Amino acid sequence: MRQRTGPGEQRRGSVSVFVLIVILLMAGIILARARHTITVHRQSRIDEYHLQSELLADAGIRLARSAWETTPEAWEYDWILPPGTVHETKSGRVRITTTNDGVCSVEAQYPVEMEHPPRVTRTKDFAK
Repeated sequence: MRQRTGPGEQRRGSVSVFVLIVILLMAGIILARARHTITVHRQSRIDEYHLQSELLADAGIRLARSAWETTPEAWEYDWILPPGTVHETKSGRVRITTTNDGVCSVEAQYPVEMEHPPRVTRTKDFAK
């Protein structure tokens, strides 16, 4: 059996365990913060895409209104925004449908490249 030579020798093992626990806790905190940062960044990007889809839908309504004031008849239009129009690498799509009675429906998607792009729909009655 090993003899103790001093009072500090018994604490060496407990100090090592304490240091390992502190290191594990710090690593856990750092990983949690990193995960949170990534989640916030991803959510802000999705919010930005949804806002862009809303703006494209509003632009589609304005385009349809000006076309309806010129020629009030039913028509459909697919407005494709290629990469470089809104963003360098992302494209958008606005589908505009107008009926003879002046009801316009607009569906905007941005970016189209996503698996499930944010989709915004607007409906407006121009006859009123």
